[in-house]
Amino acid sequence: MVRLPFRLPNPEGSGASRPANPFDPGTIVVIRWLGLAGQLVSVCLVYLLLGFDLPLLEVVSVIAIGGLMNLWQMRLPQQDSEASDLLMLALGFDVLQLAALLYLTGGLLNPFAVLFLAPVVVSAAVLDLRATLSLLGLVIGSASLLIFFHLPLPWSGSGLALPPLFVFGIWTALLVASVFMGFYVFWLASAARANSAALAATRLMLAEEQRTTALGSLATAAAHKLGSPLNTLTLIAHELNRELAETDPHFEDIRLLQSELERCRVILSELDGDASRADAQAASAMPLSHIVRNMLAQRPDPMKVETRIHLSGDTARQLAEPVVVPVPELRWALDTLLDNAADFADRLITLDLSWTEAEIILLVADDGPGFKVSMLAAAGQPGQTSRKGQNAHRGLGLFLVRAFMRQLGGQARFYNSQQGGAVVELRLPRQRLEAESSPR
Repeated sequence: MVRLPFRLPNPEGSGASRPANPFDPGTIVVIRWLGLAGQLVSVCLVYLLLGFDLPLLEVVSVIAIGGLMNLWQMRLPQQDSEASDLLMLALGFDVLQLAALLYLTGGLLNPFAVLFLAPVVVSAAVLDLRATLSLLGLVIGSASLLIFFHLPLPWSGSGLALPPLFVFGIWTALLVASVFMGFYVFWLASAARANSAALAATRLMLAEEQRTTALGSLATAAAHKLGSPLNTLTLIAHELNRELAETDPHFEDIRLLQSELERCRVILSELDGDASRADAQAASAMPLSHIVRNMLAQRPDPMKVETRIHLSGDTARQLAEPVVVPVPELRWALDTLLDNAADFADRLITLDLSWTEAEIILLVADDGPGFKVSMLAAAGQPGQTSRKGQNAHRGLGLFLVRAFMRQLGGQARFYNSQQGGAVVELRLPRQRLEAESSPR
């Protein structure tokens, strides 16, 4: 009569983003078939072998109802999204079926009444607190009714009659055991789930850090290897520029080629020199808004759309604008976000800079179409882009932004504004960015 309609979770098979489903509807159906077979065999042994006087027709009918329930479940679509509700329904049915069998075979005097604990323990192990409390209430209610309403316990000769106080003691013991075991198992399972979630998050973070480190190594190697080809291309572009007249139709194309080559040279030199300039940057700390304005002014190409900077610090506490160190991670993250925003904005990009005592918040928003719903679900993951394959886009921009923020102890969030444009929110701890001489 014991039924365990679940499958134990496999820690090694858990996904990184969310824990694996610890049960499936198919398992519920299979285990119940085994339980129904065990019930039928037990009834046959008690009635035929031991000779106890059972209401055989009624008992077999209750078991048959369980079979009909299983046939109905087999016809349901097997969807993981509905697995929790299906397990709750299955456990509730098991409690009611067990109560019906106990009603026909002596109520709480039947030793199999202890099986009321099984659904409660299973629910506490794999379902949430609300489901466990609901099932616990169903068990307590069923056991309470069985004190007053049940057929006599089948026994050799005459029925067995026990004092009411003894029956009440059985009910009390069943109630205490259900509550204690339910909440104890729920506490242990919750702690195990929390540890599993923390372990999965740690593994995901380590994997992303490894990707970031690998990308940094590749960037350094690219800066070293691309230097010589770029110098050759720059020389050829200069020679062509000297040989072509201004009236030549290809003159402007050569000028644009020279500009792009110069931009590549600047980017590679920045990649090569970021690490060695860390100490010099600490001495050149400046207000946050100055860093953003300098970064905009030093871009090789001017912004294609209007860019506005808003300051909205914590004026209620009159906090001074933070004086921060222009670390490469922050500069590269903002530069990447501005490039993305410029590609999608219609007329305006807004940079909102705010701060509190504990953190700095930067919002980069545009008035374009915003992120696609499919993109928001996996924003910041490598390879996720709506422009993959177009102009050499590889879907690494937002991933690097999020990785840079994590290296600085902050976080990046991606969403759409109420007007529909894309918004990227960067939150950084002031302690990691502020210079030691920064005023408070």
